[in-house]
Amino acid sequence: MEFKKIPASHIITQQFLTLIRAELSGTVDPGLGIILKELKQANLSLRFCAFENYLTQKILYLGVDLLSEENEEALLETFTHTANCEDLTFISQVGKIMVYGPHFGEVPGILGVTFSALSRSRVTPLAISASSSSLSWLFSPQQFKPALEVIYNLFEFPKNYSL
Repeated sequence: MEFKKIPASHIITQQFLTLIRAELSGTVDPGLGIILKELKQANLSLRFCAFENYLTQKILYLGVDLLSEENEEALLETFTHTANCEDLTFISQVGKIMVYGPHFGEVPGILGVTFSALSRSRVTPLAISASSSSLSWLFSPQQFKPALEVIYNLFEFPKNYSL
C-alpha cells in the first residue's frame, strides 16, 4: 500500500522557547487568567498552549519566549502561590513546529498518524496541541531537526514550497 501524504498549506517553526509544564490540582481553578496576566506583564508572548484534564489533576503546557532568570522567578512565584501548582518544570531552548492545513478535523486519526511517524524515527514531542486547522508540537533542541524532517515528509505542501 502506497503512503499518501496529508495535504497542508504551510509550516511554521520557532526555536528558543521555554516550555512551562505545570501540574495543578484537579479540583482547583488553575488561575489561568492570573498566569496570562503575569506573562503579559513580563512582556512574554504565548506561543503554545495545551491542557490535559484528569479527575485529580490538570496539566498545563505553555510555550513562551525564552525566559530570563527574573521572569522565571516571577512565574515560579505566580504558579506556586496563585495557581496552586503541585509540580512546575521549565524546559529551555525548545522548538515549535506548527502545520496548518485545510480542515485537519476531517482527517481521521491525524494525531495518531503523526505521533506514529515521529515514534518510528525515535522522536518524542514534549507537548502536542491540535485544532481543526493546525497541529503543533514542542521538541527538545536535539530532536527539533529530526522532527522537522519527519513532519515535512508526512505532509504535502503546495508546489514550490520549501522550509
